[in-house]
Amino acid sequence: MVEKIYQLVKCNGCAIILINGNEVKLQSEIGFGPSIKDVEFSVDMPLIKYILSTKNKIFIGDIEKSYFKYSIPRGELTSSMICMPVIVKDRVKGIIYIDSKNINAFSSNHEYFLNILAHEISIAIERAIAYERIKELTIKDDLTGVYNRRKFDQDLKEELNKSIRYVRNLSLLMMDIDYFKKYNDFHGHQKGDDILRKLGVVFNKHMRNTDRAYRY
Repeated sequence: MVEKIYQLVKCNGCAIILINGNEVKLQSEIGFGPSIKDVEFSVDMPLIKYILSTKNKIFIGDIEKSYFKYSIPRGELTSSMICMPVIVKDRVKGIIYIDSKNINAFSSNHEYFLNILAHEISIAIERAIAYERIKELTIKDDLTGVYNRRKFDQDLKEELNKSIRYVRNLSLLMMDIDYFKKYNDFHGHQKGDDILRKLGVVFNKHMRNTDRAYRY
């Protein structure tokens, strides 16, 4: 999409930025060169902060006269720009950015075109989010938040194969909860579920990044 925008609009630079909470990621770009790697994108950048708070586009004909002139990624000299928010369920999830070294390089037609593309991207992002949620439901235990038995069977086979192939150790620890049946019988299954939830929180909070916990 970035390549198509670059060709059709004839801009000097085009980028698609994705936003997930406080994380800002340059998803794709063209026309900026190596200098784009030095830009630290964050939700505190004036340009991004404005779009997140207002959900409005930014359309500037002469950046040198603008408040945002120091907050945009720069490749060649930039004079005009459009930033179009990508909104998913009333939240800004991304930004389409184009710029030009010419003053007043863009028109309302360019704005309209980017608005249509922002809508298309929002649909794609919404589908991707839905897919990730569905995928997570198939491998996570609803109650504890750790991985389920299905995921355990898949991962154990994979990790055993890796361990054999690379001749390295693999550790597996299995635990059960002392007197859990008695606790359930005495306090009821609702209280037993609370215990399982708390254990899930403990495991997820204190594991190393390389560890995985499952409800067997």
